[in-house]
Amino acid sequence: MTAGRHQRLSCILTYGALLLLVVSHHERLSDPVLTISSTWHASDESCTVLLECTVTSDSSVTYKWAVRNQSLSGSRLQYILRPQDGETTFTCTVSNSVGVKSVFKNEKCSNETYEKTDPLKQATRMKLHSMCTPLFYAVMALSMKQRKPLKILESVHLNDPG
Repeated sequence: MTAGRHQRLSCILTYGALLLLVVSHHERLSDPVLTISSTWHASDESCTVLLECTVTSDSSVTYKWAVRNQSLSGSRLQYILRPQDGETTFTCTVSNSVGVKSVFKNEKCSNETYEKTDPLKQATRMKLHSMCTPLFYAVMALSMKQRKPLKILESVHLNDPG
């Protein structure tokens, strides 16, 4: 038996004639990881919160969510929040035949939620910034070397909401 695994022995007797021996291995649960992203909807002043709970386990795992007074199942959850809801706690509980573990995160809905948590938008800004800055300095250096004035034909504003 390897570390992190439990062995369970089950004996089943049927009609006094057949003895079936079942050996099964069950892996200890890793700590669950909870990822969360929120999108602000200006049209109805709400946030769509997407959550995913994951564990690294090769055995059968059950996922349960606790949000306010609701209990839901599955490894993924989509939930609608409104600013007036205040801070909401999302708890993911994972279990298998060996144990139970939980993780939680708090989320609050506001019109700043989209800017704060949209990883694609943040990555795009970082990529633009990391590409444009060296290019800008290279063009500036070339312009200074050739003693020609630099003409800016188009500019990109990294703080644009669009």
